[in-house]
Amino acid sequence: MSGPLYVLFKPDLRLGRSALAMNVRRRWHEHIIPMALDTAALVARDGDGAPGFVWTVDAWVIADHLATQEPEEVARLEQAIEEGRVAWHALPFTLHAELTSPELFAEALGIALRLDGRFGRRTRCAAMTGLQGLSIGAVDILAAAGVDFLHLQVDPALPTPDVPPVFRWRSPKGSEIVVAMAGYDAATIRPMGLEIGLASARVAPNGAPPDVAEVIATCQALGERYGLEPRAATLEDFWEALAPVRDRLPLVTAEIGDTMIHGPGAAPKRLAAFLAAQRLHAALPEGEERHRLGATLLELAEPSWGLDSAVFLRDSDAWDRRAFSAARAAGGAFRLLEDSWAEKDAVILKATRALPPEIRAVLSPPPAAPDLRPEAPLAGEHRLGALTLSFDTSSGVLRSLRRGSETIFAARPDGPGLFGFVHEGFSAADIEGYLASFLTEHAFRPAYEKAGLAAAATGTSGRFEMQDPRAAMVGDTLWVGARLAPEAITAFGAPERVLIGYRARGEGIEVDLHLIGKGANRLPEAGFFTFAPHHGLEPKLLCKMGVEIEPRNVVSDGNRQLHAITGVRGLAATGWHYRLTTFDAPLYCPGGQPFLPHVTGLPASGAGGRFVLYNNKAAGAYPQWCEGDLSFRFALALEAPAVATL
Repeated sequence: MSGPLYVLFKPDLRLGRSALAMNVRRRWHEHIIPMALDTAALVARDGDGAPGFVWTVDAWVIADHLATQEPEEVARLEQAIEEGRVAWHALPFTLHAELTSPELFAEALGIALRLDGRFGRRTRCAAMTGLQGLSIGAVDILAAAGVDFLHLQVDPALPTPDVPPVFRWRSPKGSEIVVAMAGYDAATIRPMGLEIGLASARVAPNGAPPDVAEVIATCQALGERYGLEPRAATLEDFWEALAPVRDRLPLVTAEIGDTMIHGPGAAPKRLAAFLAAQRLHAALPEGEERHRLGATLLELAEPSWGLDSAVFLRDSDAWDRRAFSAARAAGGAFRLLEDSWAEKDAVILKATRALPPEIRAVLSPPPAAPDLRPEAPLAGEHRLGALTLSFDTSSGVLRSLRRGSETIFAARPDGPGLFGFVHEGFSAADIEGYLASFLTEHAFRPAYEKAGLAAAATGTSGRFEMQDPRAAMVGDTLWVGARLAPEAITAFGAPERVLIGYRARGEGIEVDLHLIGKGANRLPEAGFFTFAPHHGLEPKLLCKMGVEIEPRNVVSDGNRQLHAITGVRGLAATGWHYRLTTFDAPLYCPGGQPFLPHVTGLPASGAGGRFVLYNNKAAGAYPQWCEGDLSFRFALALEAPAVATL
């Protein structure tokens, strides 16, 4: 054999999925960590010709163990750290990073930085397992925290983004990190001609650490497979060997994205509360209160939003809404899943209840819908301050904004409108098309499919727009009320009513969207708020993690069809510049991209987009239905061409 093969033993912490989060946490502290320390004590690193054993752990669980366990258990872990048998990387665990604010993502990295300070280390490497990528906005924050190298172990069931196995990733602001992207046990072999490799010993999420025999067998098998000399190592060891050729690695400047970012949209109320709590976190001054809040909020950025439905909900019959309602009322697995979702919902309360009342008051979840039922037929035009709003009187969709005789913002002539709500239901064939386009390995289908859906009598496709719009002016707000077809409500779980409020603010408007009485529905569904302005020549930009990206500058098999954003910026065809801010609904499909099938094509440059308000597209560790009243807020700022600065 020639050259070293750095073998990484890194477990995958998931706060949920395989058990309730509180039980997962207990398992780690009472079983997984002690078992790993036993293995580390028995395997002499580089002794007697053995490859050794070093356990690289997500920073969050190490910090949690040191802060919560009995003194003797803490001392045992501290000793293993001091002896180099346990290490951490820079991230707390795998994250849906796009969902985090720049401040919260920096907080995520702060956990490892504080461990570094305690133990006299400098952590330069980070890792994520099971997701296919993250946003380029993370690069600036990683680099600012001293992270040089990111190891992404991609889910073997899903498409791998079209990037080199090892590359430099440069953000729009000029920061740069090195990224290695590989499968769960694949080695990065001889980058730039070096006689080195990196391989991961595969461990199931929340799985037990290897024993001594498994450590030796794993290292020997990987060494024989790749023809290199195996040695247990940390990511830092591999990075020291790779760093000398950093400047010779290929450069990527495009967005990658997270192809599972639709998952958190299955819990729209939790997602809105999480975003509000992030804003509270960003407003707090540096200090212990902010760190405690951030460390708890991070539990909602981890991609386990409940128990794994593919494992815990094996009912393949209760799909039609009547059968589903009966099965749900009976409890059993349906109740168990809902208990796991309630546990995650409670994280927001856990994160904020220790804060003083005056700080908690900063929290601003969307307000409830007003007790209002507009009765007057919607007129084609309504005046709000200096603005005139023009509507489609058959649907209630906003078509244009005008000031005097000048149209400053208008919908695409062939598009769905500026603002309007649509509910869609999907059939078994639609889901099959999604799985066929997304999964790369047939063996993984059971973890992603919706078993039994094909036999559902009402499991058909359907698209339902607003109808019968009514209006009422209350104070400074124009309220437009609408309903959907009765079939949409009874068979497809759509909201009973839609209420949209418009208020003039400066040169723009604020928009409140209330979906009232949405029924629980296990059948595949999604709700959309359309946004399809008539654009000018300049591309629109999406704000993600504090940077702006062009949605056509995304690598193939990255996420070209859905982004978690805080806003959209662009140029209207009339020459006015706009910025649309979203407060509670971050998921956005640009350029007419489909929501369901995975696509590798780029979005259309001049088309509009739509916000995904709720969906149950993902199986696995995400909620499978939502219900109740849902509220979302948007703000559209407009600037005249003469004063705009792009």
